[in-house]
Amino acid sequence: MTTQYTTILKLALPVQGELSGTWGDVVNNNITQMVEQAVAGKAVVNTWTGNSHTLTTADGTTSESRCAILELTDSGTALTGAGTVVCPTNTKLYIVDNNTAQIITVKTSGGTGVAVPVGKTMLVYCDGTNVVEGVTHANSLSLGTSTVTADKILDEDNMASDSATAIATQQSIKAYVDSQVGSFDTLAEVLAQGNTTGGTDIAVGTGDDITFADSSKAIFGDGSDLQIYHNANNSYIQDVGTGKLHITSDGTGVSIDKGVSEVMATFDTDGAVTLYHNALVKLATTATGIDVTGSVTADGFQDTQSTSGFGYLNFGDTDDANIGQIGYDHSSNYMRFQVNNAERMRIESDGNVRINESLDNITGTLTLNGRNTGNIIFQSGGAEKMRIASSGSVGIGASSPNYKLNVLADAGAQNIFQAGQSGVSNGLSITSNGSALTYSFLNQHTTDTSLINA
Repeated sequence: MTTQYTTILKLALPVQGELSGTWGDVVNNNITQMVEQAVAGKAVVNTWTGNSHTLTTADGTTSESRCAILELTDSGTALTGAGTVVCPTNTKLYIVDNNTAQIITVKTSGGTGVAVPVGKTMLVYCDGTNVVEGVTHANSLSLGTSTVTADKILDEDNMASDSATAIATQQSIKAYVDSQVGSFDTLAEVLAQGNTTGGTDIAVGTGDDITFADSSKAIFGDGSDLQIYHNANNSYIQDVGTGKLHITSDGTGVSIDKGVSEVMATFDTDGAVTLYHNALVKLATTATGIDVTGSVTADGFQDTQSTSGFGYLNFGDTDDANIGQIGYDHSSNYMRFQVNNAERMRIESDGNVRINESLDNITGTLTLNGRNTGNIIFQSGGAEKMRIASSGSVGIGASSPNYKLNVLADAGAQNIFQAGQSGVSNGLSITSNGSALTYSFLNQHTTDTSLINA
C-alpha cells in the first residue's frame, strides 16, 4: 500500500513496511517541513489573472494554501480593481497582509469571504464552506499606546451609562447628538445655559456670518447707546446715547462709497475732506480753505474777520490766483475792487467813491480819475455821448473838445441848448432848423417875448 496524505494539510501518511531506507527523508520533507509551513510559513502572492488568484495545493510538497501567512502584493500592477484570493474548501486559519493598492476578498470558489482593506492585516479562517473573520469577540481592547482599555460596545441613545471604558455605536452617538442639538437650537436656549467657560469673545471663522433679520439690532452699551440695524427699507447706525459718535482710523483715512466702484466722500488722515457728485470731485478742504469745482449757489456769503482784519473774495486763473479781488478793510471800513492786480475802485466808510483815484481828503464827492493823461468818457446805447478830456474841457458830441464846453449837435433840426428855470419860460436857448442856428433870450411876463433873437 502506497503513502497517503491528510485531507487538509496534505501531510504524508506512510504505511507500515513502506519507504524502506527513505523513511527519514519522507518524514522530514513531506511531514515536518509541511507542518512548519502550515504553522509559520508565508506565501507571497504576486500573480493575478482577471483580478483574481487561486492558491496552489500539493500533496507533501510546498503549496500556497498550506501557508499560515498570505502576503498579497502587486509589483506588476496587474490589478485594475478589487481582487479575490480563492482558497480550498478546507478548514484553515490564514493571516492575510494586503500590500496591494486594491481591496482583496479572501473566499472559497463557491462561498463568501472577507474583504481585507488596502494596507491592512486580518486573521481569517475557512470553515470548509466560507471564509469568515478569525476574531469576532474580545473581552477588552486597547489601541496604540493608549492606556484606556475598552471592554464593551453600548448602544444607548441617552448615554446613560456614562462609561469610561465603553465604545458607543454610531446610531447611539447620532441619536444623542440630535437630542442635544434639538434642546439648544435657539439663541435663547443657548444663553439660558449661562457662560460657564468664562469666555467673553465670539470668534467667527472665514466665510461664516452673523445674520440679523429686519429690524433686529446689534446693540452696544449698558443703555443700548449704539444700535446697528436694517428695517427692510433703510440701514441705520444710530447713536442714542449722550456722547458723540466717533468714526476713527489709524490708517490713511475714511471713505464713504457707493458699492465698490464709486467714491462719495473721503476723509484723509491729516489731509483733505473731499466731497463728490456722481463720482466727480466738487468740494475739497485745503490747508488754507476750500476748493470748489463748479458753480456755487448760496443764500448768502459771510466772511468774518477781526476789527483789524481784511476779508476778501479772490477771482483767479491758472496764471494768477488773485488777479481780481473784492476786499473789505475792517480797520478803516472801506471796500476796494481790484482788477488785473491793481485797485480800480474804492468805497470809503463815509460813502465816497473813488474810481481810478488815489486817496485824498476830498469828502462828499464821487471822484472819477482818468489816470494821468486819460479821459473820462460817458457812453449810452453803445456810443460816446460826453467826455471830460484830460485838459478839463468838456465835450458833448465832440470827441476832442477845444473849449471848456464844446457842444456839437448832430445834423438836422433840433434843440441844442437851453438855460432857464423849471416852470419858467425865461432863459437862453440855442436851436437849429437844420441849416442855421437860432439864439434866443426870453423874458416872459404874460406871453413869451424874445428879448434877444438872432
